[in-house]
Amino acid sequence: MRYLAIITIIFVCIMGLSNCTLAPDKPRFTESPDLPSYLQPSFAQYQKETVNWLKENRVYVSDNKAAEIAANSPFELQPKEESKRGVLLVHGLAGSPYYFKDIAKELVKKGFIVRVMLVPGHGSRPADLKRIGLSDWQKSVKHQIKLFKQQVDELWLGGFSTGANLVTSEAISDPDIEGLFLFSPGFKSSRKGLFLAPLASRFIDWVDVDEVTGNYTKYESLTTQAAANYYRSAQEVVNKVKKYQYDKPVLVTISEDDIVIDSKAIYQMFSESMTHPDSRLIWYGTEQGFTDKRVIVREKSLPSERISTFSHMNVLFDEDNPFYGKQGEYRFCNADLIFEEYEKCQLGIETWYAEYGYSDGDRIYARLSWNPYFSFLSESISSLVKAHAP
Repeated sequence: MRYLAIITIIFVCIMGLSNCTLAPDKPRFTESPDLPSYLQPSFAQYQKETVNWLKENRVYVSDNKAAEIAANSPFELQPKEESKRGVLLVHGLAGSPYYFKDIAKELVKKGFIVRVMLVPGHGSRPADLKRIGLSDWQKSVKHQIKLFKQQVDELWLGGFSTGANLVTSEAISDPDIEGLFLFSPGFKSSRKGLFLAPLASRFIDWVDVDEVTGNYTKYESLTTQAAANYYRSAQEVVNKVKKYQYDKPVLVTISEDDIVIDSKAIYQMFSESMTHPDSRLIWYGTEQGFTDKRVIVREKSLPSERISTFSHMNVLFDEDNPFYGKQGEYRFCNADLIFEEYEKCQLGIETWYAEYGYSDGDRIYARLSWNPYFSFLSESISSLVKAHAP
């Protein structure tokens, strides 16, 4: 067993799955005394108990504790008129309900009751993902679907990245789900060493250990257990889609330059296995000679807006978002910038935007964190829903 552990660690380091760094002795790398329930009999009770638990157990990364709790708490939006149409939204790995703040506002305008859940292990401190298995994520999503069905006649699901994996697996198994909104779905990772995560999680606690930068909407460090959960979720959804296909309406968004997922592989899955004629895939990139006429291409290079490529996460946010928008308070500045360039990036001076790590010479780059086509995305959601109206 000791020999196996050593070999595993060597392979994990070589394949780049982990930075092979031990976590420091700090609160965010120590697990909470307990974890909250996610099986409450109502969404209102789930919200209340989750918020109270977060207030007691979250390790804060900024001075704005109220904003941190709000960003990480499950929430519900109600349309002005009574509705029997709902959508449950599920965030991605290391993320938070905040990722759906802007999308939720658009969906409620379209007459949906919108619920955004907190995936177990998130919202508090990165170490809490050490004790969470994929089954916890799956059970929590399944339970929220069950609760929502008691209130609405028509239920859609939406997910970002890992969240898209979870909702797609549920939708394939549940004929009552009307359709899907999938944002940068994590069906296949671009990281070659990810298959090692389930084995590595037996010996290594952390995939990534980073200092906090004040981004309270996501974890900036990640456990190996969580990476293993993601890998298993991707394997499950790929197997299900290939075996059963999916004939309900789907809207998928993909960035050609996504460094997290394999964009072309996911296009192939959409084209071959998501068969509804009204389904659409929005491809933020260049024309690839797509044979599937349901693909809509939106140009990734927008020099007038200092945008070179799209990223894994930017599709979700309006340019006016106060945290991630054009004038938002947070920027993902490239880590390899020299000090003077990094300072300029933080202030938005001479800053260009692309996927994280992108460089084309002397320009200062940050990760693009808002969607210049956000209005078009909203219209595309409307078109899909209207086409499928009873």
